[in-house]
Amino acid sequence: MTYLDLGPNQLTGPIPPGLGNLTKLRFLFLYYNQLSGPIPAKLGNLTALEKLYLNNNDLSGSLPLRLTELTNLSTFHFYNTSLCEPADEFFQIWLNNIPDLISTEIICG
Repeated sequence: MTYLDLGPNQLTGPIPPGLGNLTKLRFLFLYYNQLSGPIPAKLGNLTALEKLYLNNNDLSGSLPLRLTELTNLSTFHFYNTSLCEPADEFFQIWLNNIPDLISTEIICG
Protein backbone atom coordinates (compact mmCIF):
# COMPACT_ATOMS: atom_id res chain seq x y z
CA MET A 1 0.00 0.00 0.00
CA THR A 2 1.34 3.41 -0.92
CA TYR A 3 -1.70 5.61 -0.24
CA LEU A 4 -3.91 5.92 2.84
CA ASP A 5 -6.67 8.55 2.88
CA LEU A 6 -8.61 8.56 6.16
CA GLY A 7 -10.15 11.97 5.98
CA PRO A 8 -12.44 13.69 6.53
CA ASN A 9 -14.65 12.71 9.47
CA GLN A 10 -13.68 9.05 9.64
CA LEU A 11 -11.45 8.92 12.74
CA THR A 12 -11.65 9.90 16.39
CA GLY A 13 -9.19 9.49 19.25
CA PRO A 14 -5.42 9.11 19.02
CA ILE A 15 -3.46 8.32 15.88
CA PRO A 16 -2.85 4.55 15.98
CA PRO A 17 0.91 3.92 16.46
CA GLY A 18 0.48 0.87 14.19
CA LEU A 19 0.40 3.21 11.20
CA GLY A 20 4.16 3.38 11.70
CA ASN A 21 4.34 -0.24 10.51
CA LEU A 22 3.16 0.70 7.00
CA THR A 23 6.73 1.42 5.93
CA LYS A 24 6.00 1.51 2.18
CA LEU A 25 3.38 4.22 2.62
CA ARG A 26 4.02 7.29 0.44
CA PHE A 27 0.90 9.37 1.11
CA LEU A 28 -0.92 9.66 4.46
CA PHE A 29 -4.01 11.85 4.67
CA LEU A 30 -5.57 12.21 8.14
CA TYR A 31 -6.96 15.74 7.73
CA TYR A 32 -10.36 17.01 8.98
CA ASN A 33 -10.97 14.28 11.54
CA GLN A 34 -11.39 14.31 15.30
CA LEU A 35 -7.96 12.92 16.07
CA SER A 36 -6.56 13.94 19.44
CA GLY A 37 -3.41 13.63 21.50
CA PRO A 38 0.21 13.53 20.36
CA ILE A 39 1.78 12.28 17.14
CA PRO A 40 3.20 8.77 17.69
CA ALA A 41 6.99 8.70 17.31
CA LYS A 42 6.52 5.49 15.26
CA LEU A 43 5.44 7.63 12.31
CA GLY A 44 9.18 8.26 11.94
CA ASN A 45 9.33 4.70 10.53
CA LEU A 46 7.49 5.87 7.38
CA THR A 47 10.70 6.75 5.56
CA ALA A 48 9.07 6.46 2.09
CA LEU A 49 6.44 9.06 3.04
CA GLU A 50 6.16 12.00 0.63
CA LYS A 51 2.94 13.69 1.78
CA LEU A 52 1.55 13.95 5.32
CA TYR A 53 -1.67 15.82 6.10
CA LEU A 54 -2.62 16.14 9.79
CA ASN A 55 -4.41 19.49 9.60
CA ASN A 56 -7.77 20.33 11.18
CA ASN A 57 -7.62 17.87 14.07
CA ASP A 58 -7.45 18.17 17.87
CA LEU A 59 -3.84 16.96 17.91
CA SER A 60 -1.56 18.42 20.57
CA GLY A 61 1.96 18.23 21.94
CA SER A 62 5.36 18.35 20.35
CA LEU A 63 6.10 16.92 16.93
CA PRO A 64 8.34 13.89 17.52
CA LEU A 65 12.03 14.37 16.72
CA ARG A 66 11.87 11.03 14.86
CA LEU A 67 9.93 12.77 12.07
CA THR A 68 13.31 14.01 10.81
CA GLU A 69 13.76 10.46 9.48
CA LEU A 70 11.11 11.30 6.85
CA THR A 71 13.72 12.50 4.36
CA ASN A 72 11.39 12.10 1.33
CA LEU A 73 8.68 14.35 2.78
CA SER A 74 7.74 17.10 0.32
CA THR A 75 4.34 18.08 1.80
CA PHE A 76 3.54 18.43 5.51
CA HIS A 77 0.38 20.18 6.70
CA PHE A 78 -0.42 20.39 10.41
CA TYR A 79 -2.19 23.75 10.68
CA ASN A 80 -5.38 24.11 12.73
CA THR A 81 -4.01 21.79 15.42
CA SER A 82 -2.32 22.44 18.76
CA LEU A 83 0.92 20.78 17.68
CA CYS A 84 4.17 22.58 18.35
CA GLU A 85 7.57 22.38 16.69
CA PRO A 86 10.63 21.39 18.75
CA ALA A 87 13.12 24.25 18.99
CA ASP A 88 15.89 21.73 18.23
CA GLU A 89 18.10 23.23 15.50
CA PHE A 90 18.32 20.01 13.44
CA PHE A 91 14.52 19.62 13.58
CA GLN A 92 13.98 23.22 12.47
CA ILE A 93 16.38 22.82 9.54
CA TRP A 94 14.58 19.62 8.47
CA LEU A 95 11.18 21.30 8.79
CA ASN A 96 12.23 24.40 6.84
CA ASN A 97 13.48 22.21 3.98
CA ILE A 98 10.01 20.76 3.32
CA PRO A 99 8.82 22.52 0.13
CA ASP A 100 5.07 22.46 0.92
CA LEU A 101 4.87 23.18 4.65
CA ILE A 102 1.85 24.67 6.39
CA SER A 103 2.41 24.57 10.14
CA THR A 104 0.98 26.02 13.33
CA GLU A 105 4.14 28.17 13.60
CA ILE A 106 4.20 27.38 17.34
CA ILE A 107 7.58 26.55 18.88
CA CYS A 108 7.38 24.21 21.90
CA GLY A 109 8.28 25.46 25.33
